[in-house]
Amino acid sequence: GGTQTHADKHVILTDDIAIPDGVNWYQLGVGAKPYSGTFDGNGHKITNLNISTSSWHMGFFGWTDGATIKNLTIEGNVTSAQAYAGGFVGRTNTTITITGSSTIFTNSGSINADGCAGGFVGGAFASTGQAATFTKCTNGGNVSAKRESGTSEHAVAGGLIGCIESKNNSSG
Repeated sequence: GGTQTHADKHVILTDDIAIPDGVNWYQLGVGAKPYSGTFDGNGHKITNLNISTSSWHMGFFGWTDGATIKNLTIEGNVTSAQAYAGGFVGRTNTTITITGSSTIFTNSGSINADGCAGGFVGGAFASTGQAATFTKCTNGGNVSAKRESGTSEHAVAGGLIGCIESKNNSSG
């Protein structure tokens, strides 16, 4: 649940955040209300982000739309039995900018998805002129994707972004 009232907020971290063991992470941004603000980590870390789920669009941010994320390090492990898992963002719908940030994943196979998996962004859906921009970013973890047998879904893994797909903006 939750109402996602923070979806368009601008955030500046003032300290590191250690997520306690056993906490089910309630990600920022969902399909109906994607995160669209600026999240400035201010050089801080979010540690122990551990997500293991059968849901789509998993990461610290589940879904973004025009977001900026900067100066943030995330440590943890993200595993999804569906598509679009990323250390920072499961899925982005339009332009996303990530600057001066890094991922540090502690376990082998730290970002796993059945579909698209990326060190920062699992999947991006973009129209002409929209972009995923990464500046001074590093991924210090393993990323893997697999395709369930008997399905036609693709499996793509990337150090920064898992896959980029075109949005069709035509109405007819």
